[in-house]
Amino acid sequence: MDNFKNRRGILVSAIVIAFAVIAFRLFQVQILDKEYRVTAENNALKYETLYPARGRILDRNGDVLVDNKLTYDIMVTPSDVKRAPYPKSPLLSELYQKHVEDYEQSYAKWGKKE
Repeated sequence: MDNFKNRRGILVSAIVIAFAVIAFRLFQVQILDKEYRVTAENNALKYETLYPARGRILDRNGDVLVDNKLTYDIMVTPSDVKRAPYPKSPLLSELYQKHVEDYEQSYAKWGKKE
């Protein structure tokens, strides 16, 4: 009987020590170690909306009622850009059929934070 109590005491002590080591390691990794915190902060979710291409809508004679038109949305998230570039490019103005003054007004309203 005495031998059984010794074995049980050793087994319980080993289990308690194992749980204490695991608990200490979890505390060290989750609270004390900054590496995982930085990794978690950089691993934030970024949602991107993908619009599916829709098919043509035809009437009973096969004439097209509604068709697709490919469009793009361009957005800049201020937290993703340290210093917003000043979009005074004639190429952008020509591509998006906007005047350079429109870009200047948008930049004056939303930009200039450094």
